[in-house]
Amino acid sequence: MSEYIFRNNTNIGNLEAETDLFLNKCFIETEAYKTLSSFKDDNGNNLKRIIVGRTGSGKTALLEYIRKDSVISDQAELEAETTIFDYIKNNKFINNLMQNNVDLKIFFKALWNHVILVKVLTLLKENKTFLTQLKNKYKELETYIEKYEPTFFTDDALNIITETFQNDMEAKLNFKVLGLVGSSSNDRKKEIQGQTNAYVNQELLSKQRKIINYLKSDFRWDRQKKLFISIDDLDKSWIADFKIKYGFINSLMDSIREFLSLQNLKIIISIRTDILEGVYENNFRQEEKDLSLLMPLEWSKDEIRDLLDKRITYLLKDKYQKLVSPKLEDIFNFSINGEKADDFILNRTMLRPRDAIDFVNKCFCAANGKTTISSEDITTAEEYFFDSRKKALKDEWKALYPEIDTHIDILLKFIKKQTFNIEMLIKIKNDIKEKLIATNNVEDVVVEKAIGDKELVETLLAIWFKIGIIGIKKDKNVILYSSFSKRYLNVTDYEKDFYIHPLFWRR
Repeated sequence: MSEYIFRNNTNIGNLEAETDLFLNKCFIETEAYKTLSSFKDDNGNNLKRIIVGRTGSGKTALLEYIRKDSVISDQAELEAETTIFDYIKNNKFINNLMQNNVDLKIFFKALWNHVILVKVLTLLKENKTFLTQLKNKYKELETYIEKYEPTFFTDDALNIITETFQNDMEAKLNFKVLGLVGSSSNDRKKEIQGQTNAYVNQELLSKQRKIINYLKSDFRWDRQKKLFISIDDLDKSWIADFKIKYGFINSLMDSIREFLSLQNLKIIISIRTDILEGVYENNFRQEEKDLSLLMPLEWSKDEIRDLLDKRITYLLKDKYQKLVSPKLEDIFNFSINGEKADDFILNRTMLRPRDAIDFVNKCFCAANGKTTISSEDITTAEEYFFDSRKKALKDEWKALYPEIDTHIDILLKFIKKQTFNIEMLIKIKNDIKEKLIATNNVEDVVVEKAIGDKELVETLLAIWFKIGIIGIKKDKNVILYSSFSKRYLNVTDYEKDFYIHPLFWRR
């Protein structure tokens, strides 16, 4: 057998799950997959509906694989951008209310409810016959159904719901859309808020709940039929105003609760950790009340190794140095500065599948034309990998921390030891302040702290920990990095030693 030659296009998969040809053959069935793909009510785990994870943690890959699961009878995807937002982003009435701080979250929830109901009924292959059954069962639904029946199952329904809401509210409150801005007293705004909530509850939510209850209690549901609906574009920049975006996501999270009683239906959404934090930090909802719904997506070092082993074997089976099933440690069977090469790679991935796949792909590329990979190839690949990882962190956190690039550069430039403590930062506080103030970006919380000369060091440490570029050094061999269950430093953590992640220790 001839030696296998690595090429610059040799890879163990694409970084985007939608185009990853290795996904179906090399998927790792984690506990998250087993829980989310099951329709059994095992100790309350069947309530899990929200996949939350960092960039590259495999959220989309998990959904892609579940969609093809043989247990599922039928499945559909909803796109947040084209499903909801397109119908209201240019509506003057809706925008007018939001500009005047009228809370529309229950109206947005009603829109989500309608969209999901239509998708469920479509998957069940129910249409006008179903609407007739509903009217016969619940007389109070006649008006609701007849009002929207011509377009009930089409995209135009959201337009009609929004227009009807506008017309009815303008009649109730005796105002026109352009007459509200800047001219309303607090009492008037409270009246508008109260009328808005009452209208949505009476005309939309209560009637939608009747339909959901009918599906649960009276509809002749094929008990073998399992339906799966996924929503996976909540990370996209489809709303420039993040406060509005957080409001939409909050309403979606409320909406999926309405459908929990339908045991043959699973509605799963995936969301990036920082965006979910934005929802909570903007006081839309309490995190502890959502814990039963949340499925944090995190990986152990052994799981990342298994993922790489499976992909390498799939790529190189019977091809690499006469090995039947080559694995990560077979390809990288040497040391770099006393550290095993396979551990060197794993320790720099931040334990996310996309990172691991990207780093190994870059190693293969660096070994272009060779039959084996050397330490020099890994060192070269690491430089490119560091650049891409730093850029990914910037893209992930820039909405919350506009100067995140500066925050990372401060760590790279000013911290001289991989293990350090808060006292070392205090000694160079003035240098840090100077670099931050030079950005002149008062929208950034750390720059704001620098200008005010208050809690600067603590804030910077907290952000470094949250984004994962430092960990808490528990002892010589145990470093605690941020996770969903520990995203923040507590008051005693600041007294401990910190450790710069190996990928970001560049000295």
